[in-house]
Amino acid sequence: MKDENPSNNVALITKSILFLSLAVAVGLSSWLIYTNPNLNYVLSEQTKERQEALNREISKQQKNWNYFKYSDVAVSSEKYPLVVLQTSYKIIKLGAEKALVGWKYEVINTSPLTEYTVTVNYKIEDLDGFVIGEGTGESYVTPESYGSIQGTVLIDKNDVERLSNSSWLVGLSPDWLESEIKTEKKRYERLQNILKRKEPTPRWVFEHLAAEDSKRWRFENPKWDAIRSALAPETVKTGEQDHDFPDAVNPFDVQ
Repeated sequence: MKDENPSNNVALITKSILFLSLAVAVGLSSWLIYTNPNLNYVLSEQTKERQEALNREISKQQKNWNYFKYSDVAVSSEKYPLVVLQTSYKIIKLGAEKALVGWKYEVINTSPLTEYTVTVNYKIEDLDGFVIGEGTGESYVTPESYGSIQGTVLIDKNDVERLSNSSWLVGLSPDWLESEIKTEKKRYERLQNILKRKEPTPRWVFEHLAAEDSKRWRFENPKWDAIRSALAPETVKTGEQDHDFPDAVNPFDVQ
């Protein structure tokens, strides 16, 4: 049998009354906040301002493609066939909770004989390099011609304002080491010979060269130096007016 102490019962009743009072106070405060038009207006305006800021950022992101023109595959062998002209991404569709990001990977196959299946794993990243989303695409690129690989990435709408950078991995099939054993000349020299025919060159390349010519200085980049020498040799600059401003570091890899 359990002994009972009257003082314990009094203390228990007191605690129960205290907890009940606190519950009533919290409930009353919540009800007052819910029904107070001034408080509701402030909270509503804050939410509205945050949503408008997000919509402005999304609208800004939707207007233009984000281009990365100065990067290329980091490979030491001059027999490697692919030259990356540029990569880009853009928000192409916006839903209530998700955003669809389209990406494009533009290349020239400098191989004189081999058609390649180009497979790209494309990653959308924030300013600190954290991956927001990724997707894979592939396409055939015939010898000595331009080609593009495209795909989409589905991300959370709240991540749109984080979009800042991209990185990628590229793979070729068949094995380029075996296919290009007899390939001659350096990779950018082959690129120049192809571009001199101008047939496979997209229009934006010429527009980019013209835009660079309008500046007091321009980026010094081996790939674009080769492109300029082929398409606009009269505008090739040398000397002190050249500057070196490469792309932000991307973890490029070749498979």
